[in-house]
Amino acid sequence: MEEIRKHGYVLTPGRYVGTEPIEDDGEPFEALALLDRIRDRKPLRASSRKE
Repeated sequence: MEEIRKHGYVLTPGRYVGTEPIEDDGEPFEALALLDRIRDRKPLRASSRKE
């Protein structure tokens, strides 16, 4: 009950459910580099789409 009181009586399950630890594979996650690659892609022209 103290834990619920500590969270201001908010009962969303995410506050009380733990997560599994993430295994570090040694590769850094570079979200910004990924976003840059996505942004650099040029959209297909309507004439090149096969319908």
